[in-house]
Amino acid sequence: MDEAGGGSSQSASTQLGMAPEGSDPDAELADPAKKRRPRRPKDPNAPKKPQNAYFRYRDQELGRMKTDNETETITDLTRRISENWKNLSTKDKQPFFDQYNREIDVYRVIYKEYRLAMKARAEALGETPDPSLLDPPVINPADPNDPVQLDEEDEQEVHLLLDSDPVENA
Repeated sequence: MDEAGGGSSQSASTQLGMAPEGSDPDAELADPAKKRRPRRPKDPNAPKKPQNAYFRYRDQELGRMKTDNETETITDLTRRISENWKNLSTKDKQPFFDQYNREIDVYRVIYKEYRLAMKARAEALGETPDPSLLDPPVINPADPNDPVQLDEEDEQEVHLLLDSDPVENA
């Protein structure tokens, strides 16, 4: 037995499950081909995407269910809401999808204007514009090759939606 009271010839760091000194614990797990690229910081001024149909439903139901079931946890309520959403008919879900579609159209116009403004700002400052400002964003995941393109009539409709009360359009 060791006189220091350890009872073993292993070092303290090895006994505690720690990697031996001088070794990199991530070295054996890290694959050089799979290194992550650092994320580009988000612009706090960028427009936010609207909530999808399910999250709209969840927020509406959660507010109602919280008052009716004060003793249940948010997790349990959310689980029940999720089950209710799955069991809703397409007809009952349609108002939530309609509202989302109206707001995503507004978002597309606002985002397009935002990108153009950021590109113009970069050019005015003599900087090279961010490459993401040069390529049109892909908003429709069903067709990744179709950039957002709104004609004048669509833009006028979206601006009308922006100027009106969202409750009127629901």
